[in-house]
Amino acid sequence: ESAPDDARRAACLGRVVQARRAGVGPALAEAYGKLVALELRRGRVEAAGGLLAEQAQLFELAGQAGPALDALAQLRALKEDAGDVDAAVALELQRAALLRDATFDLVAAEEALLHAFELRRSADVARTGAELSRRREDVQAEADWLDRQLLVLEAPGRRAEVLVRLAQLFLGPLSAPKQAAAAAAEALRLDGSLEEAQALLASAEGRPA
Repeated sequence: ESAPDDARRAACLGRVVQARRAGVGPALAEAYGKLVALELRRGRVEAAGGLLAEQAQLFELAGQAGPALDALAQLRALKEDAGDVDAAVALELQRAALLRDATFDLVAAEEALLHAFELRRSADVARTGAELSRRREDVQAEADWLDRQLLVLEAPGRRAEVLVRLAQLFLGPLSAPKQAAAAAAEALRLDGSLEEAQALLASAEGRPA
């Protein structure tokens, strides 16, 4: 490490300390940004990640979601680049929760969940996505998340539950009786005692395709 680099880092760190004394705000976000950029230029990825985590926590605790989300997005990208999928997924889920609960941007929250699912398929993530789609009253998005659950669920009972909900959507707002019948029939194959699946199948078969 050269003396000029050390001097620049010391100056950036001093600006962070000074900005923190002044309070959590734009000046602090800018100071963190410059220090993170310097650490990355020096190849100190772990140090940059620590600063981003610190920034995200400070701004989230201060109720300032924007800078916290920016820091989390940067940190998630670093983890992805490093091949740390578990950390990247956890950070994307943290972003989704913040987008949902702090900024009430449900569309962006769902996009974050989708990215988390693409990084690593998870029934829990898909279930959360389906719940978020229901809050948004987006039936097609909910059906897509139910399909994603079926990609990873193995337990017959849980698969049958998802298929029943999918059949309800196909028979109702999505107006796809053929697909409703297929979903209900598969649910019954998994659990023949499901009365709701039986009723859905009968209703779907009685409608024109």
